Amino acid sequence: MDKLEPLKKEVVEDAKSHSTISFLKSKKKILIVIFCLLIVVAVGVVAVVIFYNNTGRLPGPFEKINPSSLSKAEQEGKEYSNGTCTGNQVKKLTHAPIDAANITNILPYGGVVGAHVMPISHGYIWPGKQNDPRDKYNVYAMADSTLFGISSRSVNVDSGQPKQAEFQLQFSVSCVEFYYYDLITSLTPDLQKYLDEHPAQQSQGNSVAVSIPIKAGQLVGKIGGQTLDWAVWDFNKTLTGYVMPEHYKEDFPRIHLVSPFDYMTDELKQALLPKLARGAPPVEGKVDYDIDGKLIGGWFLEDSGSYGGHNQGNGRYWEGHLAIIPDYHDPTFMGVSIGTYSPGKEAQFAISRDAPDPKNIGVESGLVKYDLYQRDHTLGDGGMWDRFTPVKDLKGKTNGPSQGCALFQLIEARKLKVEFTPGRACASSTAFTSAARLYIR
Repeated sequence: MDKLEPLKKEVVEDAKSHSTISFLKSKKKILIVIFCLLIVVAVGVVAVVIFYNNTGRLPGPFEKINPSSLSKAEQEGKEYSNGTCTGNQVKKLTHAPIDAANITNILPYGGVVGAHVMPISHGYIWPGKQNDPRDKYNVYAMADSTLFGISSRSVNVDSGQPKQAEFQLQFSVSCVEFYYYDLITSLTPDLQKYLDEHPAQQSQGNSVAVSIPIKAGQLVGKIGGQTLDWAVWDFNKTLTGYVMPEHYKEDFPRIHLVSPFDYMTDELKQALLPKLARGAPPVEGKVDYDIDGKLIGGWFLEDSGSYGGHNQGNGRYWEGHLAIIPDYHDPTFMGVSIGTYSPGKEAQFAISRDAPDPKNIGVESGLVKYDLYQRDHTLGDGGMWDRFTPVKDLKGKTNGPSQGCALFQLIEARKLKVEFTPGRACASSTAFTSAARLYIR
């Protein structure tokens, strides 16, 4: 017998053992890889399902397998409503947000005030009197709809100072028709509980996504002593008065804003139109005034981040906004609204009826100057408006001496040189200085 035979056997057995261990290690690695792949596939499937539920289509190249049966408008609606909306019908609004008998005045779209430098993409409903107590009047849903968003806010947007909580509600009538309310002073207990179940993560308020069936005329909250914000959107329609609509994406769905009166039953329209403080068409007001290559319309400080102002880093998104637009009660009367009139100060002014019309000012016009005045409104007989009576023939007027000067020059079709001289009339403002800034569409 070979003396080395035991050693050979030991070597063979050792090799077999090592081979088995290596095989087991390899198998373990393969199982780990398979497990990781299964996790990736599972996450991918979940992501596809979520995407499909929200949009009604498969993502990317998969859409060729299952092309969307939803229109672009419906897809936008699905995304906007967190996938909670249903259908594509445009339905009539049947119930007033506040009982018509309690409505004093309705203000149209397109006003400018304070931090609302761009024409405001909602209207205002005044119930009762300005000094009424909070929660005096009921707020109702306008249509059978799905409530998909509830928000609270406890700060003043302009100043950042604390205030009593106000509430916003977002409704889908279908995947193309939406409306909302804001500045509600209290919610019904059954709606308030959704916020209570999701405590605010920030001092200024809270927001929660929901999916709650709501009936037309259902009580959703109360208001008093201030206006109710309201707006209606139809995703089948897009405003045509913006040169660069993508620059307004942070105020979505502004570009789909429509007249609430066009979506009401005849009975409801007849009850609310007499409350509206505007007679000029379009009676609901207007927010989009851009004319490419002309001064009129909205502008954004260059590199500020357009509507969202996200490049400014201070939360005051409106500081980079500028609007040269018609008055929202009297569209024959022009005004200037600026996010930075002086450091940290926004302001709104009227310009003289004798001044050059901004819709006629182009690159060829060179430097143009506008004295800036306080603005006011008079009645048809020349008397002053009380700001509450729903008058149809309001006329805008300048009030008092010049408050300052605005210097504008279109240096390109979509680039505007701007300088304001607070407290100094245009007679002493002859040319731009180093303080001038550039704005774009």
